[in-house]
Amino acid sequence: MSPLVSRFLSFAAGAALLASHARAGDPIDLNGEWTFQVQVTQATGVCAGDLGEYNTVPGTVTQTGAQVTVELGNATFTGVLVGSTLNIAGCYPEDGGTSCWLSTTWDVSSCEMEGTTSWSWNGGGFSCVGQDYTTAFRSSPAGCLGLRLQGKCGGPVAVDVFGATPLGDLALVWSANPTPSVVPGLACGGVTLELSQPKVFKLGTLGASGDVSALFDVPLGACGLYLQAVDLSTCRASNVAVIP
Repeated sequence: MSPLVSRFLSFAAGAALLASHARAGDPIDLNGEWTFQVQVTQATGVCAGDLGEYNTVPGTVTQTGAQVTVELGNATFTGVLVGSTLNIAGCYPEDGGTSCWLSTTWDVSSCEMEGTTSWSWNGGGFSCVGQDYTTAFRSSPAGCLGLRLQGKCGGPVAVDVFGATPLGDLALVWSANPTPSVVPGLACGGVTLELSQPKVFKLGTLGASGDVSALFDVPLGACGLYLQAVDLSTCRASNVAVIP
C-alpha cells in the first residue's frame, strides 16, 4: 500500500470516528409528521368498554434539543427525550370529561416509536385509569418506510405505505407472532423483520412517488394479525401494524 493511500485511509477512519462520536452525543431527531396507532390494553371501571379499542391518529412532533411536543388532534403533549426513551404527558377534553396521559415509556428512533402510555379519565363524577400500547412511524420528511392501516377487520381496511423506492417492488407480509426473525428470500437474500415466520400477503410494483394506497376486504379471522411492508429494492422494513 502506498503512503498516500495509507494516509487517506487513516484520515477517513479518523473522520468516521469523529462523526460517529458527534452523532452519539446528538439527540434523535423526531421533527416531522407521524402516524400513531394506539390500542387500549388496560381499562377499568366506566372505561372497561374501551378495552381493545384501536385507533390510527395523524400527529405532528416538534423538538428543540431534548424537549419534545406531540400534537394529536385536539391534544398537546410535552416531555423530554432521554437517549432513546421519550416520556410525554398532557390532558385534553374527551367524552364530556378530561383524559390525561400521565406518563409514557416509548422507545424511539428517527423513524419509529413504540411503548406504553398510562392514562386517566375523569368526568361527571366518574373516573377510570388504563394503559395504551402505541406504535408510530414518521411519514415526513422523506427517508422512513411507513405502514398505516385504517378500517376494521370484517370489512374494508385501507393499507397505506409511505417512503418506499419509486418504481420499486414491495412486499406485504403478515404473522400472528411479533417476534424478530431473519426471513430468507424476498429478493433480499435474508431480511430481518419484526415478525416470526411471516407469510407474503401481497407483492406489487410501486409508482413514481414511492407511496401506495390500497383497499382490502379483511375477514374477521384476521383481527389482531401483524403486518409489515418490505421494500425489495433496498431491503428496508417498515414499522409493524396490527390489523384492527
